[in-house]
Amino acid sequence: MAMRIAIAGSWCSAWLPRMKALTLATVPPSGDVTTERVTRMPQGADYVVWTKDGTAITATGTKLLIWRKGAASWTEAADLSSQGVEHVTRLALSPDERTLAFVAEPRP
Repeated sequence: MAMRIAIAGSWCSAWLPRMKALTLATVPPSGDVTTERVTRMPQGADYVVWTKDGTAITATGTKLLIWRKGAASWTEAADLSSQGVEHVTRLALSPDERTLAFVAEPRP
């Protein structure tokens, strides 16, 4: 199992082969290796950033998606196709959570 580094009691994203999907999971405060799957990542989404309140933000294609704790699925937050970009990948959130930076390809 390949897992991104996570602090006990926090959220992480992990590739869980037994579920055959990139999955959002929790790491219990005890720091045990066991995880609890909370939702499946959208097809094509590889990167996640977290807000202080535990909201996850990811991207697939030209769309930014959010997931809130307890939600059954991801919700579209924005479609960046009108901004002339495609294939949004890496994401970074500023410490004050007012700016989201991303890597994307220019649309031909």
